[in-house]
Amino acid sequence: MVVTIREERVRRVADAVRSLGLEAILRLEELLDPQYAALQGLADAVGRGAAAAYAVLVAAVSYRLAMRGEEWWSCASQLLSGYPPPRDVESLRANVERFLAECRGSIIAREAKVSRVRRLAAGARDLLSRLLSDADLPLREPGRVLEGVARALGSEREAKTVAFSVKMAYYAARPRGSMRPLSFDLPMPVDVRVACVSVTSGIVEVKASYRELVREPRPAQQAWAQVSRLSGVPTPHLDSLLWVVGWAPRDLPQAEARAAIERRLREASIPPEAARSVATELTYVPCR
Repeated sequence: MVVTIREERVRRVADAVRSLGLEAILRLEELLDPQYAALQGLADAVGRGAAAAYAVLVAAVSYRLAMRGEEWWSCASQLLSGYPPPRDVESLRANVERFLAECRGSIIAREAKVSRVRRLAAGARDLLSRLLSDADLPLREPGRVLEGVARALGSEREAKTVAFSVKMAYYAARPRGSMRPLSFDLPMPVDVRVACVSVTSGIVEVKASYRELVREPRPAQQAWAQVSRLSGVPTPHLDSLLWVVGWAPRDLPQAEARAAIERRLREASIPPEAARSVATELTYVPCR
């Protein structure tokens, strides 16, 4: 796969994101990201620590889903909220296995997902136990969560579900109204939405399909890390922005996608000029 990072486009996208600002993106997460809403509902039911531990395990098996991501997290929140609250890692693992058996979103490769949960629960036992008793751990030491999950799964830090586990644990742990961001050193999880926007924003140029970036995410992760550094917005929060608006360049023609992104950002009370700038820079070229 031949991928080129385009420095000029990185700077233009970073300028647009900087005009938006980190506080606006944190507000956007609360108002528009259904994953945050689902995990806050779970935290209300079982406590922030247990919700963060659940989030680590569920995020690690959030692949090859038979439903949209927002539906998956809603299913997780509803089912896990109804089970007896986990007392320890064993009951935590058992509840997640029960969720996998009952949620239709896990029907593809369900046995592999169960095996992965068991592997993570065994290999990251100390981390999960700590999360159950220390809900602020993902806020205070996200790198510790990242390393613990990667080591337990034998995966690289850049692996999509590894980085995603940290982001979802943070969502569960961060109370509503908190303006406490994550640190800068988390790799961007590159799913099809992020891969598409990586191309449509022009920050990377791919000779083949944008889907190649899902299989080999490092060029996109490097480009978004540069956007993060230049804009002052940590990559997990860039990921939130792309999650909320990233469906549009993939599903709509370029001009319609630009208008849809601008409207969506205005729903979070983003000023019109900043919303227009972000929408324009994220739809620089069509998705292909």
